[in-house]
Amino acid sequence: VTSFKRWQRKTAKSGCRRAKCPNNEEYCVKPKCYPHAEIEELLHAKFHKNDKFHPEHKPSSSGLEYESQTDSDSCTSTPNTIYPRVANNKDKRPRFIVQNRAFSVNQSYTIVTCIEEESCTIFDTIGYPPPKNKCEQKYGHVKLKVFEPKTKEILQDDFYIPSCCVCKYNSKSVFPIKVR
Repeated sequence: VTSFKRWQRKTAKSGCRRAKCPNNEEYCVKPKCYPHAEIEELLHAKFHKNDKFHPEHKPSSSGLEYESQTDSDSCTSTPNTIYPRVANNKDKRPRFIVQNRAFSVNQSYTIVTCIEEESCTIFDTIGYPPPKNKCEQKYGHVKLKVFEPKTKEILQDDFYIPSCCVCKYNSKSVFPIKVR
């Protein structure tokens, strides 16, 4: 028996009402409980009512591809594609993300995180020495299908995820930067 199957049996409690990640993480693949049966039942009912429901839920992702950057003038970042079962939405509310292999509902997104807040270089156009700048984490917006246990519905919700690491200009620098 695979570790996924053991986890699925362990977390398939009837009446799993509260989405929660271990250690209050922002997202997780293996939450404390997950409503497998309720989600599968809803997917089955919707598929039979509306034949268009199933094809719309093919594997999806943020649609962006990333590479780890290590150039001396850029910020170092690491991409990681995950299939979360629980994640905090844009309002910081934990939600059950609909994931179901039987119905080919595999919602993923690629998280790109800054390795650390390191200094980086933005070259100016007038030849001044580059000012001290800092790498900064930026967030992107994704929409995912979620399960609402109170109403027993599958809804769409908005999530902000770490999507890139950018070099931010130090506005306190004495050297101006020209923007074309």
